[in-house]
Amino acid sequence: MAHVIEINFDRPIAVFSLPQVVLLPHVAEKLFVFEPRYRQMIEACLEAGGGLLQGAAPIALASYAPRDWKGERVALQSSGLTQEPALRPIVCVGKIFEHHRLADGRHEVLMHGICRARIEGIEEANASRLYARAFLRPTESLHRGFGTIRALRLAILKHLDHGELSRAGAFHQVREWLQQEKVPAELLLEQVGCLLAIDDDQRYRLLAEPSLRERARLILSELATLDSTTRKAAARTQSATDRGIGLN
Repeated sequence: MAHVIEINFDRPIAVFSLPQVVLLPHVAEKLFVFEPRYRQMIEACLEAGGGLLQGAAPIALASYAPRDWKGERVALQSSGLTQEPALRPIVCVGKIFEHHRLADGRHEVLMHGICRARIEGIEEANASRLYARAFLRPTESLHRGFGTIRALRLAILKHLDHGELSRAGAFHQVREWLQQEKVPAELLLEQVGCLLAIDDDQRYRLLAEPSLRERARLILSELATLDSTTRKAAARTQSATDRGIGLN
């Protein structure tokens, strides 16, 4: 059974705004924090835990809406003076699992994604608090079950155990997890989705989708496409090699 980490959504949560989506639930990401406002944010979150990482306050990883973004936007203003790019409304709430304070004042943190949430309101930065905070609403059940979903495991293995994807080192750890019934299917989906999401838009699409079933459909579709593409590429490469032609 997966351990459930409780998030208090009654309080505003610090917002770490980034140009791209870098975090999904059940996925860890190492970040180097150097901007003064975010250094202050990390220190405040750590202080909330009284020196214990497990008690550190959560952080919402949000992404800026690019100029060509046609979806929903959340306005964000820094210190009431400089208008920043708007945010995309869905964020990943995470917790600091590892922290190192560097000699130059930066922070090296390992963030672990906990859950998806939607921005409902913004507390702007001010003279004493340099970073924004947000009131969030979870987009998934906070008490959701973590099933094994055998059919889903078999569907993923169908692609990873055969053809060119069976040789891909990036999927080695996921392939091992698929053999272990105790590893939740939701965790597996997030890991595979993170590996498959090669650009910001794909990763945000997975983050913004609250339905486990729909995320599974998207991920299996991407796996099938990647499987087919690598098989065709391998066949063409082999054919060229037989003719004495090397492909760069």
